[in-house]
Amino acid sequence: MSSTKKWQTLFSVMVLFGLAFSLAAPSGAQAKAPDQAETGLKPTVTYAERADLSPALRDVAAYYVEEPVEGGEQPLMLLPKSELGKASTGADGALQNAPVTGQMPAMLANFDGVNNLAGVAPPDTEGDMGFDPATGTKYYFQWVNLHIQVWNVTNPAAPVSVLGPIAGNAIWSGFGGPCANTNHGDPIVLYDELAHRWFISQFSVTGPYYNCIAVSQTGDPTGGWYRYAFLYSNTKMNDYPKYGVWPDGYYMTVNQFNNASTWGGAGAAVYERDGLLAGNPAARQLVFDLYNVNTGFGGMLPADFEGTPPAAGTPNFFAEVDDTSFGLGDATDSMRIWQFHVDWANPANSTFGVNGQPNQIFPVANYDPICAATRLCIPQPGTSQKLDAIGDRLMYRLAYRNLSNGTQMLAVNHTVDVDPTSAARAGVRWYQLSAGAGSTTWALSQQSTYAGDTPISDTNHRWMGSIGIDRMGNLALGYSVSSAAGYPSIGLVGRLFADPANSLPQGEVIAFSGANSQTGVERWGDYSSMSIDPTDGCTFWYTQEYSGGGWNWRTRILSFRYPSCTGEPLGTLSGTVVAQGGATPIAGVTITAGSFTTLTGADGYYAVLLPVGSYSVTAAKSGYQPVTANGVTIAASATTTQNFSLEATTQRTISGTVFDATPGGHNWPLYAAITISDYPQTIYTDPVTGAYSVQLSEGAVASFNVSAVQPGYQAASQTITVPAGNTTLDFGLETDATTCTAAGYHTTVTYQENFDGVTAPDLPVGWAFTRTAGADAKTAWATNTGTIHPAGVPAVSAPNVAYFNSFTVQTGNVARLYQTAPISITPGATLLRFWMFHDPGYSSAHDTLQVQVTTNGGGSWVNVGPAFDRLGATGWVQQVIDLSAYAGQTNLQLGFLATSAYGNDIHLDDVS
Repeated sequence: MSSTKKWQTLFSVMVLFGLAFSLAAPSGAQAKAPDQAETGLKPTVTYAERADLSPALRDVAAYYVEEPVEGGEQPLMLLPKSELGKASTGADGALQNAPVTGQMPAMLANFDGVNNLAGVAPPDTEGDMGFDPATGTKYYFQWVNLHIQVWNVTNPAAPVSVLGPIAGNAIWSGFGGPCANTNHGDPIVLYDELAHRWFISQFSVTGPYYNCIAVSQTGDPTGGWYRYAFLYSNTKMNDYPKYGVWPDGYYMTVNQFNNASTWGGAGAAVYERDGLLAGNPAARQLVFDLYNVNTGFGGMLPADFEGTPPAAGTPNFFAEVDDTSFGLGDATDSMRIWQFHVDWANPANSTFGVNGQPNQIFPVANYDPICAATRLCIPQPGTSQKLDAIGDRLMYRLAYRNLSNGTQMLAVNHTVDVDPTSAARAGVRWYQLSAGAGSTTWALSQQSTYAGDTPISDTNHRWMGSIGIDRMGNLALGYSVSSAAGYPSIGLVGRLFADPANSLPQGEVIAFSGANSQTGVERWGDYSSMSIDPTDGCTFWYTQEYSGGGWNWRTRILSFRYPSCTGEPLGTLSGTVVAQGGATPIAGVTITAGSFTTLTGADGYYAVLLPVGSYSVTAAKSGYQPVTANGVTIAASATTTQNFSLEATTQRTISGTVFDATPGGHNWPLYAAITISDYPQTIYTDPVTGAYSVQLSEGAVASFNVSAVQPGYQAASQTITVPAGNTTLDFGLETDATTCTAAGYHTTVTYQENFDGVTAPDLPVGWAFTRTAGADAKTAWATNTGTIHPAGVPAVSAPNVAYFNSFTVQTGNVARLYQTAPISITPGATLLRFWMFHDPGYSSAHDTLQVQVTTNGGGSWVNVGPAFDRLGATGWVQQVIDLSAYAGQTNLQLGFLATSAYGNDIHLDDVS
């Protein structure tokens, strides 16, 4: 028997039989915000509360009058893990002490960005570089707290400001609601390389809590924007939102705080990219709240791709790094990777990890968090004011690159303590993960901690980093540098693809030397951003904070390129789309070339930048026959013209109603959202009658996906070929019996056992246990006031729990807890529910719990549902099993078969 340390594990079950219907009327048709706990881990899907198309931002800037804001320091929202503190575990396990083999390249651009115009801190320094293929203009778009500015950087040595600085919420001028009326920051700017469009976001956190999102109408960021307001939660603040572009969505992580106060867990979300790009007012937000999976999760990032997109259907990847002191039960410092699969056709099928648990956990070299519970330990010259290190989370971005040989790469960084003594010194730990072509399984291929080219004699602190990958697989890391002798400055270091592993040997360059310390406020940066020029895949762009003295923080924008990087050959595809038989331009036509898409403007013109090659290019818009041009050749640095003439189609009306089709239910009309393949917008039924009507092209194949706006109903779908005539297509939606949250329905409990009517360790009347395998006579089920191993977790309903003592007995010992008297399973009352709180991932063997039933008095037991193994959590998680196969049985007995793998005890409570 191994003496491996026991892992903190808790398992609890609630079993519920009986689904009954009430005839209460539903409340008004309002989208539900994802702050209500759902059964199991299910996403909450909501729609934009507001949406429109803005005037050109350059025109708004000409008349916009900024509302004054109350300056000051933004509150320091600590993750629970940062409050734990930690004694040093010794030297950093990956400290770079390799010789320098080269030098970082000279700067191509080095100019001042936006400074502290609002009197707030920190700046939340962020920006991205993009390109408008219609004009050939390169832009750098920076957004910091609380202002935006855009430069033409076609010539990076001579940037020209073309917009701003103006207040960030000017983009929502005239929009109404919190996105227009507040300017709270935490901004993100990303360039979507597949669409040649811009994505931006900031939050509004007065409460309720909103994500304010906009997508540019074209590649020109000074033009019009599709604007959206998404209610994230009524009660959970969406702090520190970080986004990543992916082909099927704009993915986001947040750290949630209940009413902007107590910790509320990690949140993972995705926004419907196709809808946002099309200006669809019903674009969707899909959120997973991970608090009930594991309260310790937090500080994670989504992958953000640049260059060649991942293979079709590849999930987005989320990452988090955790020290052993963070309370997650890890034996070593570890990285967690989740796969986020979104299914826009049936959002309920979307998944995050394995029921919220990571798909992969792998050890990383030992590190110590910097600054422990304070976050404030970075020194500066001439002042006792220390700066914020933010060492409790990964630093933006989680960069994704798909190399030309198919190898996938991820790179990310965070700040660590490189000094094992009490005199902390900040360094940057970075990681490179690799996966084969098309694979979703990652390996940690490189890691090291950078603390200077000669770390033994170095006294500088390096922190607040951001890392990027160019198209050749070269890495560059940017960060802040400071010490008691040197003012906060901006440093850069990197590696070429073929450099020695686990090192950044391209010698450090101080790209900008600061001349002042920041005083009066400790907040610094919060994040920075390293991104890559999409037109060549080689030129890095970095933005970071420096100090102008006192509260007067400033920002800098830099660019550079490794000489060995050769840009990907690109060409431009452009043309005009008109109606057949004339020259009338058609706006809003979707042009698709491989993974790249764009839309025609009001003049029917489009342009898109593409890698060299041969493409099939399709022009499509609802109401017209799509046209595909095959063999369209794109040559390097050349423009290929491909015009289209589209024939209008005969339109047919498809209409019907959406209604409640739950057996024995209300049969009332439902307010529902309907998405239709190749139709540009989501349509809604009438909230009172449930009726809808839509015009589609005769002969088109149309896939309908129908979801109730009110939560608690299952989605429905159907594919039709539009007939030569108008037709009726109705949809009946059934309630989701696993959650029973639909308005007008409730669950009726017909049996309950909470184990509280006895004195521990006795089992209550009607329950017994029997050993079924193993020789250890101590194997048993009993009751206790709260949990045993781990100790101190209260019962679901105090005081007692039932538990199986797997912590105490040998691996392979098995015992069944079972009902001694039968119960009846009536039709329509066939759901088995139970809760689980378990972290079994300490070895290849795990404690399991298998639900069983018998209908012959225990003569034979039948397994129902899965054996619960590696589902674990450190919070209560409810599971649901369908027992409809036993409907009508009057002699069913329930059993819980527990198997020890030398893990923690398995606990049950509130069997009902």
